[in-house]
Amino acid sequence: MKYIFLSVILLTITGSAFTQQSPAEEIAAKIANRMKDSLQLTTTIREQVYNANLQLHDRKMSMWQQFRNSPDTLTRMIQHIENSRDSIYKQIIGEEKFSAYFLRKKAIINNN
Repeated sequence: MKYIFLSVILLTITGSAFTQQSPAEEIAAKIANRMKDSLQLTTTIREQVYNANLQLHDRKMSMWQQFRNSPDTLTRMIQHIENSRDSIYKQIIGEEKFSAYFLRKKAIINNN
């Protein structure tokens, strides 16, 4: 009986370990969910924002690998990728919702 109980616990722990999200997925989901709530996005648009964030993360990780020994170049390349975020969001969420997003972003940056 003790072995069955331990086996069940081990299987539960092992199964939950495989379903955990990576840090990149967690951040992408958090951003997408926050935008969905604040901008009243549809689930489809939320998924597109989520996927865009994962793609941005993948591009940044590629730059980390490529330029890890050149900090100045790495910083410039990462900033270039980050600067593309707004134009990607604009294509996904549309002009009207992007205006609301951008106003909120400015308020956060300016600490208002």
